[in-house]
Amino acid sequence: MMYEYHLRQSKGIFLMSFQFALALWIALSLSASSIEAAVGWTTIFKQRKRKLPRDPLPDHRAVFEAIAEGDPDGARAAMSRLLELALEDTTVSLNH
Repeated sequence: MMYEYHLRQSKGIFLMSFQFALALWIALSLSASSIEAAVGWTTIFKQRKRKLPRDPLPDHRAVFEAIAEGDPDGARAAMSRLLELALEDTTVSLNH
């Protein structure tokens, strides 16, 4: 009897953990695809009337390299700079 009780408890904990992990995975997937779509459309929008004002690849590489080096402060700074430049590019595109 006690064995069955513990088995049911373990099963319940496992299923709750699985559901939590699945919900987290779904949320991350939706979040990533939404961000990807937003970046894609803003890039298309910015290029409608003119070429991009600069090559954004070095800015992305700086973020990647900081992450690869395990430098959270550097990654945060590089990502902040990348977002500032993206906002600046989008603002310039809106005004032209």
